[in-house]
Amino acid sequence: MRNLMCLGFFLTGCDAIQDKIEEIEDYTNGFVVGGYYFGVEENQYLEGTPFEENAQITVYLASANASTDLDSNPASRADVVLNSNSMNNFALLEGDAGEYSSVSSDGLVYAANEYVTMNITHASIPHSIAVDTPAAPVYNLPEVHSVGQPVTIDLSGQGFHETLAVVMKLETGEITFDKRPSNASEMYELTHPEEGDIGEGGNVTTVQIDGTAFPEENFYLVGIAGVRAATKDDMDNINPLISGLVAGKFKFSVLCVPDCAGLDELTE
Repeated sequence: MRNLMCLGFFLTGCDAIQDKIEEIEDYTNGFVVGGYYFGVEENQYLEGTPFEENAQITVYLASANASTDLDSNPASRADVVLNSNSMNNFALLEGDAGEYSSVSSDGLVYAANEYVTMNITHASIPHSIAVDTPAAPVYNLPEVHSVGQPVTIDLSGQGFHETLAVVMKLETGEITFDKRPSNASEMYELTHPEEGDIGEGGNVTTVQIDGTAFPEENFYLVGIAGVRAATKDDMDNINPLISGLVAGKFKFSVLCVPDCAGLDELTE
C-alpha cells in the first residue's frame, strides 16, 4: 500500500524524502578525502626549489565520524587514480600512511580548464571527488617594497575560491612564508573555513602576504596560486562535510626589497 501511494499522488514527496535520506547517508559516511593538485608556471629561478616540479598532487585519505582528527586515522592501501582529458588512469603511490602523491617527473601533467576526477578504491569500495583546474593568476607585484611590510595582491574577476601563497629567498630557496597545507587537518582547515566551504561561497578578490615574509633586504620569489575547490556535487560516497579537493597553478614573480639593483648580477 505504501509503495502504491508513492507511485501515485505522493510520488514527488517520496522522491524528496529519498533525496534527504541519501544526503544524511553522505553526512554520516566515515570516508574522508582531502587533497591538492597544483601546477607551476615556468620560471627561470625555480631550479633547485620545491617548485622545480611543475605539477604536484597530494591526496590524504582518512576515516572519521563527526570528527576532524584526521591525521590519526589514515586510510592505507587504497588505489588512487587520477582521470582527466590529459591524464588517463594515472595512479598515485602511497608514501606515509594515508598520503598518496605524485609529481611531474613521474609523468604527472597539470592542464588548466579541465575537470579532474580522483577515483579511489579502499577496502573494495569505490569513492570519487572531482575539481575544475584553473589557469595561473594574473597579477602585479609592487616595484619597490620595504622590509617587514605586508603585500596585498589584487585577483579580482578571476573566479578563484581561495588563494595559496609561498615566498622564498631567491638566492637560497629558504621559504619565509607558506600557506600550503601539509597534512589532512590543514587540508580540512583550508577547504572548510569558519564562513563556510570555499567551493560553496563567493570568489576571493585579494591575497595577503604577511610582512614577516620579508624579514630583511633581499630578493624574494613570490608564488601565488588561485584555486578552485570541489563542491558537494563533485563528491561521491565520501563525507562532504569534512572532505575537500583544490586545484590551482602557481605563478612566481620576483619581489625586490627594497629594489632590484644588483638582481641581474646575482642571477647571471
